[in-house]
Amino acid sequence: MATPFFFVCRKVVAIVGAVEGCDLLIFSFLAAQPKEPSMEKSLETVALFSLKLAYEEEGLSPILRDDMVMGDYQKDVFELLVRRGDVETIQFKMNECLGLAMDALGGVEKPLGRELHKLSADFRQAQSLEQLDQPLLALKGYLKDIL
Repeated sequence: MATPFFFVCRKVVAIVGAVEGCDLLIFSFLAAQPKEPSMEKSLETVALFSLKLAYEEEGLSPILRDDMVMGDYQKDVFELLVRRGDVETIQFKMNECLGLAMDALGGVEKPLGRELHKLSADFRQAQSLEQLDQPLLALKGYLKDIL
């Protein structure tokens, strides 16, 4: 990756000058990097995956983000809660969904349910929005993998 970067930087330098050329290239490179998903989007995704596990049946229409069952778990709702810093309500809403997913997986008696319980415990123990981030991403990845 370093070689193409410097090659392109040298070509840009000839056109706009040394400092400006590299600054433009670095800015373009950083702007093209994928952004991390917002917490609101991750919360919505965990809710969606949980509800899919609980309610989606093979052969029927899939549950989508705009379905009625997602009404209380949409990105806009979580956006408001995140802006307020309302960790307690975020955890409450997630626990509702994760409880449904846990039941769908057979509870803590089953291996998938035990792992979900462990990951959701980390999420429940968080005291701030920053502490929610890592457990949330772990839950999202886990639910995605088992769907």
